[in-house]
Parts: sequence; structure tokens; C-alpha cells
Amino acid sequence: MIVLGIDTSGMAGSIALMRRGELLAERQLAQAGRRHARTLVAELANLFAECGLRTDQCEAIAISVGPGSFTGLRVGVVCAKTFAYVTGCQLTPVDTFEAVAAGAPDGVNRVAVIDLAQRGDLFVGEYRRDGDHWVRSGDITIQPTDAYAATFKPEQRVVGPGLGRLRGTTFPD
Repeated sequence: MIVLGIDTSGMAGSIALMRRGELLAERQLAQAGRRHARTLVAELANLFAECGLRTDQCEAIAISVGPGSFTGLRVGVVCAKTFAYVTGCQLTPVDTFEAVAAGAPDGVNRVAVIDLAQRGDLFVGEYRRDGDHWVRSGDITIQPTDAYAATFKPEQRVVGPGLGRLRGTTFPD
């Protein structure tokens, strides 16, 4: 089965092709000015060509559905829906934060996933391991960075693209 993955939830997007669970190729989309809308279709064509595949050989698309940049998500979802319609392949939404949580080491059973929101805030999602998959505990929230840092506990595991925003932040003793 050939699967196309599209993630346009962040500043830099990415696309990847897999065959029977093996990564064939991946590439980052241009970050400058969030140019997803201008480069996504061309990058998809280049990715398929690089792998020696035709787009009609794709059987499924996994598309990130956020949280993240509204414009980036909209561009990715519209592209994925159009691609699925034209090729007849299956379309599967992917919780972006659940995918990040899935990268946690085997011994970790709870994580907070954070990403950048506007105005210095953070998207925060809490996840727990349930067997072989991750389940979100409650809603994803938007929190000011300082307020989130003030509630931080040393035993907490935090992952995600928003970690850089916590550098230099004062945490409780």
C-alpha cells in the first residue's frame, strides 16, 4: 500500500511517501513566508517522480488536522481532499499532537504536547498511552507561555515543536 503523508500544521510543512510501512522519501516544504499554497502541489509531483511512482498509485493519504496554523491546515486539507477525490484513494485525518505523542519513548505513558500559537501563547494537549496508541485527555487549550510554565511539574514529560518557547522561562521550584 502506498501512503502519502501531508503535514502543513506548522511553520514548515512536510510530505512523505511510504510503501508497506517503509519510508520511501520525505521532504520539507519551504518555510519562508509559509509558502505551502505555492509549493505543495509542485513538491508532491516531485516526490512521486523521485520515487518513480504515479499519483494514481497512491492508495491512502494521511493529513494532519491540527492544531496549528489555520491557513497552513486549510491549504493541506484542501490539497489532500482534492488529491483523494481525483485519485480515488482513502483520506485519513491525523491528530497532529497525537502523532507527536506517538514518538515518545516506550517507558513514557503520559506526555504534554506543545506547539506555538499566536501572540506568544502555546497550544497544549495532554495525552496518555492506551495500549498501542495515544489518547488525548481533555481538549487542546491555548495558554500563555508563562502561565503554562508556572504549572509545570518536574515529573512532567513535555514534547513538541513549542519546546523552544520555554527556553529562558522561569519554572516553579
